[in-house]
Amino acid sequence: MRLKIRTFGLGNCIETIKSGKWRLFYFIFLFFFEPAAGQVNYSFVKHLSEVKLSKEHFTYISQQSGKCPEDSINYLKAKYYLQYVNDSLFLHFYFKSKSLFISDSNAFVAANIHFLTRDTALQKVWYNSVPTSTGSKKVEQINTCYSASVYPTKTDGSILPIALQSDFARYKRSQSKKPWAAAALSAAVPGLGKMYAGRKRSFYFTFFSQLTYGVQSYESIKKLGVSHPFSIFSLSLFGVFYAANIYGSYQDVRKVKKETKTQFLINAQKYYHFNFGTPLY
Repeated sequence: MRLKIRTFGLGNCIETIKSGKWRLFYFIFLFFFEPAAGQVNYSFVKHLSEVKLSKEHFTYISQQSGKCPEDSINYLKAKYYLQYVNDSLFLHFYFKSKSLFISDSNAFVAANIHFLTRDTALQKVWYNSVPTSTGSKKVEQINTCYSASVYPTKTDGSILPIALQSDFARYKRSQSKKPWAAAALSAAVPGLGKMYAGRKRSFYFTFFSQLTYGVQSYESIKKLGVSHPFSIFSLSLFGVFYAANIYGSYQDVRKVKKETKTQFLINAQKYYHFNFGTPLY
């Protein structure tokens, strides 16, 4: 029986598993024969990863616990959770096998690219854990990009790849703008704060709509008097939209800051994937 498994070949084994046939054969191989070797079959793990058999992949790694060095198991689990985008568990097992994970250049580069666009809190945990000197120019470039996203006004954009410099310049300009300044401008001239935020179309719409409400209120007061119900309604409507214009301008600057940062990091991730992207295994 053991000889038949060997001659059948790992590639054929994976194909039968992937096609959904002979699952029983897989589990016999997994639970009875492979653990007997007392060490992780990295080729088998690689195949499971490539064909995205996530359950079988995790089960196989778990079965090696106690039979192989725990550091190796934690390292494989870290790679597993990186592949299947579970950032919390990835970080948990990464810290348990940090030196081993960092020594895997492909996985380490992949993790650095991955965290460029992840949740801010976990993103910070990851990049704070990266050694200042890794010996990898790829990792250093990615970390420089992350640092630029955190400290844009202190970063010289020329140190970034040419393909990312225009995105960074846009992001950097947005960071110099103040929400309160946008609110003050819109209080002076309706919609001007939106122009300041970089939303030109919103400026024109807001300005002309506010102008229309203002003229309507003025005409109503002039013809009907300030105490007339329609005049009161017109003034109230004008006041609500005027206040909304001020608040909207304040929020627009905050949104633009987030949007330009997000877009910069998304484009950076695409750039590094294209130039540095390597298989996880």
